[in-house]
Amino acid sequence: LSLAAVLRLLALDKGIWQDEYGSLRLISGDNLFAALRAHNHPPLYYLVLKATSLLARDDSFLRLPSVVAGVGAVFCLWRWVSRYSQFGAACAALLAAPQPLFVRYSQEMRMYGLLLLLTTLSFWLADEWRRNWSDWRLAAALTLVLVLAVSAHLIAVFVATAVLFYLA
Repeated sequence: LSLAAVLRLLALDKGIWQDEYGSLRLISGDNLFAALRAHNHPPLYYLVLKATSLLARDDSFLRLPSVVAGVGAVFCLWRWVSRYSQFGAACAALLAAPQPLFVRYSQEMRMYGLLLLLTTLSFWLADEWRRNWSDWRLAAALTLVLVLAVSAHLIAVFVATAVLFYLA
């Protein structure tokens, strides 16, 4: 987790690229909700970004929710796999921590780090629920996480489908 955090915190001040500028422009308008209704992506990440921007407007600071989500995804992966093997969980976390796309998406003001966290968390919860079908709290938590995932990016509909296949 330390490796994941360090790699994601490096070079957060790399400058804004076009899609990040679009994220900033979206949350900087006068009417956020009207802008979100007109936008082609679900609103969850932009609401998180707006809340973060109320604390500070520095580019590096605005990337911190993605950093936290990226490190959280490595943690969820480790917790999920550790049920089966501590060694396997350590290997999975050590492979995920420096994975270039995971690091990159965890350093952007875009929803991909959050989507990665919610995807990993949904599979971990699905695995927990599969082992204890009678626990309604796990079912409710999994449902909430999948709803949040779809609220972060529409591709999560396919994540939900994959989770249902995993449960089957």
